[in-house]
This record gives sequence, C-alpha cells and structure tokens, in this order.
Amino acid sequence: MWELKTYRYFLLVILAHLGLVYTVWNGSYTQILCMVILHILNIWIAGTVTYHRLISHKSWIAPRWFEIFGTLLGVFSFTGTSVTRTIVHRQHHAFPDTKKDPHSPWINNWWQQYFPMLAYKGELTLKLGKDVYKDPFHRWVHHHYLLIILLTVLACCYLIGIQWTIALVIAPGALSWITIYLGNTLCHLGTDENNRACNNWFIVLIGFGEGWHGYHHRNPTDPNFGQGKWDPGWWLINLLEKKSK
Repeated sequence: MWELKTYRYFLLVILAHLGLVYTVWNGSYTQILCMVILHILNIWIAGTVTYHRLISHKSWIAPRWFEIFGTLLGVFSFTGTSVTRTIVHRQHHAFPDTKKDPHSPWINNWWQQYFPMLAYKGELTLKLGKDVYKDPFHRWVHHHYLLIILLTVLACCYLIGIQWTIALVIAPGALSWITIYLGNTLCHLGTDENNRACNNWFIVLIGFGEGWHGYHHRNPTDPNFGQGKWDPGWWLINLLEKKSK
C-alpha cells in the first residue's frame, strides 16, 4: 500500500517542485537558506556517500548508524527507495547509454530524462538489488516509503507549521531531483562513442564529487572519485572509515 508506484512517484516529484516554487515565492530568506542547506546535506550525505557509493556500489564499509541515517535522509530527495535506486543505478552501469539504460540523454528527450519513471519502458529486475532487499531495514523502507514521508510531513506540520514543513521537508527534494537530473545528463555527454561517461566540473561542485563520472564508470567500486581533486564525498567517507577503525 505504501510502496512507490510509477504515478505516485511522478506526483510526489511534482509536489516537491510545487513546494520549491512556493518556498522561493512566499518563504522568508531564512526558510530559503534552510531549504538549500538541507538539500546540500541530502545530496552530500545521502546521495553520493550513502545511496551511490555505499549502497549501490558497496565501495566502502560504513558504520551501521550512518547507513540508516543516510538512507532515511535520502527518502526526502524523492528519488526512490534504496532498493529502487540501486536497481536503476546498477542497470545504468550494466547498459550505459543504450535502450536498457533508464536515464541516458542519448536515448531520452529532455522531458523523458527529467521524468524517467514515465518514459522508461524497459524491464528492471529485483535481482539487481536483491542484496539490498535482503537487508531488513532497507526492505522495510522500501515497503513503507510513502508512509515514512506522510508521517514525517504530518509530524512536522504539527510541530513547526505548514510553511516550515514545505521549506524543510518537501522543497529540498526538488533541488535534489534537479541536481541528479543534471548529473545524469551532463555527465553522459562525452564524445567517446564507446563510453559516453565524462567528467563535469559543474556537477563536481554541486554534486560533492559526483561529477568525476568518467573515472567512476571506469572504476565503479572505487569510492575515491576525485583521486586527490575536489571530492567532499570521498573526504567524508575517509573520515568515517578512520573513525570506525
């Protein structure tokens, strides 16, 4: 009942964008600043460090508390559960920039790239995320994704009011969606026909190291995307690994 289906997914993303417009138009400067800060934390902690490098590629070993925190934070990027994001991302790596790729700018037009949940007609198999689904925590999040969002929104409306809830819970998801869309697009406009994945400095900056995409596709299990260059995602991973030893 609370799982993320195609049109529920689409409506959730539209709701986040409406929240973004509302906050920019009606929110205070403080609310807008808080929205941006939460978006930054989501892309950095949840997006690149947890969902991408940890869960999808298992390229580093995280403390369990951090994996849980990053996963729950990432729910509010509105980009899918840890299970579905892993399946989509592993499919992308298996078939980059082909018709089996869920989000290739060489296959999709702009709106299909922005709303891949409506455009992609290929098959996504649970086998690609079977290891994540076996984890009781990730399986629970997968089956209660919308319930987690609903209860959080209701609790925040009660505690901090509707306008702050929109600014802190709903609107940041639209910024995260835009960032991930830009990454999926700009980092696959390379000129090599055999490997379109390429580095992009703009995505490096706004994605906290995600823009080193050419290196990442050549070395998908290496969490150090930047290789000594600007990569806050790797800096955080390195810090957490040192602390856990």
